[in-house]
Amino acid sequence: MTTQTISTQPDTSSAATSNRLMRLGGAAGLLAAGTFAYGIAMFATSLGDYTDPDATPAELVDFLVDHQGQLLAWYIGIFLVFGAALVPLALALRERLVDRAPILTNTATVFAGVWVALMFATGMISNIGIEVVADLAETDPTQATSVWSSIDAVTDGLGGGNEIVGGLWIGLISAAGFVTGRLPRCGHHGARLRGGRDGVRARLDRLVRRRRCRTASPQRDRERGRAQLVSTRVNTPRAMITDWTLCTMIPSHALR
Repeated sequence: MTTQTISTQPDTSSAATSNRLMRLGGAAGLLAAGTFAYGIAMFATSLGDYTDPDATPAELVDFLVDHQGQLLAWYIGIFLVFGAALVPLALALRERLVDRAPILTNTATVFAGVWVALMFATGMISNIGIEVVADLAETDPTQATSVWSSIDAVTDGLGGGNEIVGGLWIGLISAAGFVTGRLPRCGHHGARLRGGRDGVRARLDRLVRRRRCRTASPQRDRERGRAQLVSTRVNTPRAMITDWTLCTMIPSHALR
C-alpha cells in the first residue's frame, strides 16, 4: 500500500514573490511622494509666476511659451511618473490587505487603476497641449489663449481639480487598513479625511457652478474662467502636500 506524504512547508516561492512586491510597492510609494515634492519645489521656484492670481490668460500663454520645457518636465513628473509609480504601490497594498478585507481592497484597486488612467490622460493632454499652444502663439496669440483655456478646463476635470477617483482609492484602502490593522492609524485616519474632502469639494463645486449659471453673463463668464485657472494653480500644491504625506507614510511603515 502506497502512502502519500503531504508537505506542510510554506510555499517559499510565493512568499518571496510577495516580499519582492512589498519592497517594490514601498519604493514606488516613495517615488510617488518624490514627484509631489518635485512638483511643489517647482511651483515655489521656477514656476512661481504661474500661480500669480493677477496673471491674465494671455500672460499665462506668454509664460508657457517662455518656460515650455519646464512645464513639460513638471507635467511629466507629477502626472506620468506618478501614474507609473501608482501601479506597483496599489498592487502591493492589495497584496497586503486583500486576504482580510477582500471587498474593500478589490474595490479600491479598481479605483486605483482608473486613477492611473486619468493621470496618464491628464499628463499626455497637457504635454501635447503645451506644444500646440506654443506653436499657435507664434501666429495667433488670441487663439492660443482660447485653446489653452480649453485644455486647462479638460485637464482640470480629468485629474487636476477634483481628484474624486484618487480620494475614493485612498479612502477605501484606508478603510481596509483600519479593518485589518495592517496600516498605521495616523495614515488611514488622514487618508479618510482626504477622501471625504475630495468628494465633498467636488459636490460643492458642482452646486456652486449650477447656481452661477442661472445668472451668467459674458463678463461673469470671463471672470469665472479666469478664476478657475487661478483656483486650479493655487489648489494643486495643497493637494500635492496631502498626497505626499500619505505616500511617504504608507510605504515607510506598512510595506516593510
